[in-house]
Amino acid sequence: MDTGTDHVGVILAETDPRIGRAADGEPVAVVNAGVRAGRTVEQRHELARRLTAALGDRFGVPEHTVYVVFTEHPGEDFVLGGEPLASWDAAEADDAPPTERDGRE
Repeated sequence: MDTGTDHVGVILAETDPRIGRAADGEPVAVVNAGVRAGRTVEQRHELARRLTAALGDRFGVPEHTVYVVFTEHPGEDFVLGGEPLASWDAAEADDAPPTERDGRE
């Protein structure tokens, strides 16, 4: 399975959360990200930083009110086209050498 960072599935639900350091009426974003197990802490944190910045840029959500929670699942918990995915492998990373990404030695 060839994967990368060129796609992210997003579901939005409007609600009135009053959590954390948000002032009354201040926008809040809660991101629950289900990811295939195997990505490093650094990769997950980089995604959280980018999501936080994008939510601020596009929707005006202050950085201090963006909450990102990662839940890791084995690849088999994700099914695409009726077929379960394999667990994520570092060779699938966008910065992996092309021979690793393509499965060639």
